[in-house]
Amino acid sequence: MYQYLKIMRMEQKFINKIEELYKKYNNDVQSLREEQRPLSFGDEKLEYRKYDDLEAEILYMLVKEYKPSIIKELGCAGGWSCSWMLQALKEIGFNRDVKKLVYLQAKLANKAKLDAIVCSAQEVKIIRKVFK
Repeated sequence: MYQYLKIMRMEQKFINKIEELYKKYNNDVQSLREEQRPLSFGDEKLEYRKYDDLEAEILYMLVKEYKPSIIKELGCAGGWSCSWMLQALKEIGFNRDVKKLVYLQAKLANKAKLDAIVCSAQEVKIIRKVFK
């Protein structure tokens, strides 16, 4: 019973934090929704995405709030959550060239003689330059 109550308190803390983030970043999230809409419904539509808007928005707000210096996404589909996180990184002033980072990661993976590397659909061309 104690474990259950402990979990319930943790869940409530998480819900409270998300509510706080929506209050703080509401205008940013609303404007980004409009920018991201073509990836959901327009000509640039992603073929597959594992997360819905709510989860992507939470990722975006968490990146803006905690300003991580490194984000590593393990396993991806069409790049939906990645596109939200990249926008947050851009807004907090992260100024590294993402294509260059992907290229360097692919070179490291190739040097380590890995058989495969997981990447988003947008990164495939970059990865193919390394894994010929």
